[in-house]
Amino acid sequence: MFGNSGHPLNFSLFHPFEELQSLNLTFNWFGGLLDNHEGYKSLGKLPKLKILDLSDNGLNNSILPFLRFATSLKTLILGNNMMEGDFPMKGFESMQKLKALDLRICKWKTLQELDVSRNEFEGQPPLCFAGLTKLRVLDLSSNLFEGDLPAFINSLKSLEYLSLLDNNFKVLFSFNSLKIFSKLKVLKLSSISIKQQTEMRGSWLPEFKIRVLELRDCNLEKIPDFLRYQKNMRLIDLSNNKLSGPFPTWILENNPRLEVLNLQNNALHTLRLPSLVHNLRLLDLSANNFEDRLSDDFGKILSSLRQINLSSNKFKGRLPTSVGEMKDIHAINFAHNNFSGNLPRSLFMGCHFLKLLKLSHNRFDGQIFPASTNLTWLGTLLVDNNMFTGTIGNGLRNSTMLRVLDMSSNFLTGTIPSWMGEEFVWSILLMSNNSLEGTIPLTLFDSETLELVDLSRNNNVDRKPDVRNNELSGSIPQFINASGIAVLLLRGNDLVGPIPRQLCSLSSIRILDLANNKLNESIPPCLSNLSFGAAEDSEELDFLSGIIPYMDGDMGTYFESILELDQITPDYMYGLNFSVEFSAKQRYDSYDSGALDYMYGLDLSNNELSGEIPEEVGDLVRARSLNLSHNSLAGSIPESFSKMKDIESLDLSFNKLYGPIPFPLTAYGCCRFLLEPWRDIFHGSGWNLCVYVL
Repeated sequence: MFGNSGHPLNFSLFHPFEELQSLNLTFNWFGGLLDNHEGYKSLGKLPKLKILDLSDNGLNNSILPFLRFATSLKTLILGNNMMEGDFPMKGFESMQKLKALDLRICKWKTLQELDVSRNEFEGQPPLCFAGLTKLRVLDLSSNLFEGDLPAFINSLKSLEYLSLLDNNFKVLFSFNSLKIFSKLKVLKLSSISIKQQTEMRGSWLPEFKIRVLELRDCNLEKIPDFLRYQKNMRLIDLSNNKLSGPFPTWILENNPRLEVLNLQNNALHTLRLPSLVHNLRLLDLSANNFEDRLSDDFGKILSSLRQINLSSNKFKGRLPTSVGEMKDIHAINFAHNNFSGNLPRSLFMGCHFLKLLKLSHNRFDGQIFPASTNLTWLGTLLVDNNMFTGTIGNGLRNSTMLRVLDMSSNFLTGTIPSWMGEEFVWSILLMSNNSLEGTIPLTLFDSETLELVDLSRNNNVDRKPDVRNNELSGSIPQFINASGIAVLLLRGNDLVGPIPRQLCSLSSIRILDLANNKLNESIPPCLSNLSFGAAEDSEELDFLSGIIPYMDGDMGTYFESILELDQITPDYMYGLNFSVEFSAKQRYDSYDSGALDYMYGLDLSNNELSGEIPEEVGDLVRARSLNLSHNSLAGSIPESFSKMKDIESLDLSFNKLYGPIPFPLTAYGCCRFLLEPWRDIFHGSGWNLCVYVL
């Protein structure tokens, strides 16, 4: 990282380096270029500069006058910036030596590689592209191009790499049109807003030997026949189509060097693997119709896997012990299936490099990690909504790199081990809806990286809620270094004592739920310091901000290119989209990480709180839900409540409140309906009234 986000780069800093030939300024988020001495001619002071990479910044069209003087450049990379407007743009005519360009101009007849991906270009690509007959690479992906498929593509018979992913082309595409591309190695097509008809008409034997094929969201109902003639493929992505029938075992048999196979979100069934060991490194069969048991030799046949996703199917039975033979596996996602039985010990001992294990929503049982394991690299463990029993096993102690743990909605008993607070640095900790008891370890929340905590009983789950209520007792621990917590759910335990003043320092909190405990004394006035009392806008939540994404950055480059295209870095985070349940408007709602950006809520209901409601509570001006019901609060509703203009749900019922309702509060549309009928009674009687905003 060279510069500050959005700041311009003073290019005169590089003028002393007259011999400079290659300059990489990627991922610096520069907002522009400046030179107080040479002005736009700044790049002309580097006469030997051949390669300039400005990708992944915040640059816009203002840099074009500077680039006009970079006449020595042979490679210019501007991908993933903020270039916009009509295409092509003026400003590149003087760079006659260019051979590889992220943007384009039609006069460069010797141009071999053209990459304008990940910008916001709109309209249609220029027809003059037809004159770039020496093009080997054309990447128009991730823009706003529209209209028919560019006719000039048929003139580019030397193409080896063609990507039209993620645009708005309205195209009926036939694979017969690929006949002219005898050198094609990489083909990437997808549709965002329309359906692509890709049926074969007639039979033909392709001359090309394709290595990478991506046909995402193409409305395919069958796997293209020409794939049966390909024997050297490295990546196949046919996700989000309408493929049906059994798993295409022949793809693996025909392509022993295949590394990535993504068939996600189709209608495939019946998984049968080849008889020989395969070198596949990434397999995604999620969201299909598989109902099989995994074969006993599953892990042996696919022993080279780095990532596997079988989630959202109906796989059943026990996991085979052969999964322990996947020695290089980094990420496993078997969530949302019907797997059952104990987890094989070979999984814990053989998969040493495992970083992500997601087994949520199955029927696994037995104790979680009862004995020591070899999972020293494990960072994310999701085993929620299963049938695990017993205490939290000591086997987890070896996995000190754990940052994300979800054990909620099981049948766990016993206490939370003290070592979970002493030896781990948590980001997300979810243990709700079990039968845990005892005190919360004092050090459990002593982490600057902690963002989401749920130890509540959450008895709204429709699976024997009577045996799933945590019974954690004692007082709420001191939150010493946990200012980053966004969600804290301790509802439905046996916590006692006053609300600790340290909670007021939770400057990033979005939802704080302490309901259904035995907390007493008064409400701390300093709760107004919570994030939804702040005047400035809060940043968007990112529960994975401190977690290393589980994707391979070194899975191979499948195409020789000046621009080093197609290094496979599949971002298979396996759906780490956490949700929490929070009671508002007399019902439980589920909020995922996106919805939490707009939700601020405080629930102190069903405790033993007393005294008056502090005037400062009304300073929670962005609160959407506030529930103080079923306590022993007295006095009047503070006038400051009239400042909570975003409030959607307010429950002060079953207290000892009296006096007038602050008038502006009754005027807000979301509050008027149920407050108005009670206004006169509430004003003078002092009864225990239900004041609920729906």
